[in-house]
Amino acid sequence: MLHHQFRAIEASRDIMYSNFEYELAADLYSKEDSLTNKQLKQFAYCYYINNQFEKAIPLFESALKKDTNNLQLAFHYADALKSTGRYTSAQNALSPLLIRDSTNPNLQLLIQSI
Repeated sequence: MLHHQFRAIEASRDIMYSNFEYELAADLYSKEDSLTNKQLKQFAYCYYINNQFEKAIPLFESALKKDTNNLQLAFHYADALKSTGRYTSAQNALSPLLIRDSTNPNLQLLIQSI
């Protein structure tokens, strides 16, 4: 019975995320001690999408430690840093992205906005 309750909670937070209920999903994710890397990324995006960048940044950092080659994750992390006024940190986070994807217009736009 307890296993079924756990699976229901796990499923509901992911369902909330999939249904664009980011605030509710973030609340459910925040109550967990352990998240998969996918859930950690989704948790970070919940805060990012709701402009709660200060809460998103440490989650992005944790997710990037597990998924170092994720350009989209790194881009949003840099954007969150920029959005909180951490311009030098944002530029440092963008530098490796520009080396790997120098023609990406979104990267170019973000770096120009810093």
